[in-house]
Amino acid sequence: MQDGTWVDPSDWVPPSDYVITQKSWYTEGLGHKTFAPGEPYIDEQTKGLVVSFTRPLKLSDGRTGVASADLALNGILQYVSDMHPMKTGGTMMLSNDYILSYFHPEYVGSKVGDHPSDTFLAAVLEAINSGNTQTHAIKSFNGVTYIVAFSPVPGTNWTLISSVDRDTVLAPLRHLQYVSITILVIAIIIISLAIWKL
Repeated sequence: MQDGTWVDPSDWVPPSDYVITQKSWYTEGLGHKTFAPGEPYIDEQTKGLVVSFTRPLKLSDGRTGVASADLALNGILQYVSDMHPMKTGGTMMLSNDYILSYFHPEYVGSKVGDHPSDTFLAAVLEAINSGNTQTHAIKSFNGVTYIVAFSPVPGTNWTLISSVDRDTVLAPLRHLQYVSITILVIAIIIISLAIWKL
């Protein structure tokens, strides 16, 4: 609460130096109209990635504060990491420039700008920030071009990003192209033989 009091259904009691009104989840909650997610953070106790859903609160006695519910993201992020489009692709998730899930697990919990040599990650964030979330072809730091699709997560500032190597995406089209060329060559030979016999 604004007066520094704390109510926790799990009976957790914060340490004496824990100033509730100075925590980011508290200040974010003051700006929400309804329960909404804040910025993810590493939980001090569990060391896992957590997001607080917060909103302002006014009690019947007139005291004001913030109601908060934490959501541990480990299960969601594992699910995201296990998604492999076209069996060879990968999926990641960003919250603005904060990395929730990525192909390099050591990046999770950091900001995109913390990894300046990862040009793929920077290009993905640039595409998101441009507002153009249509499919993009993005060249990775390893020289491979990926087809990248973006999907904003409703009610959050999160974006689900899936990528597949361009060669994998285009393989069925190339196969069709080869079959079509083969049929065309055979047709030309048959027509040429028919004309030659006349």
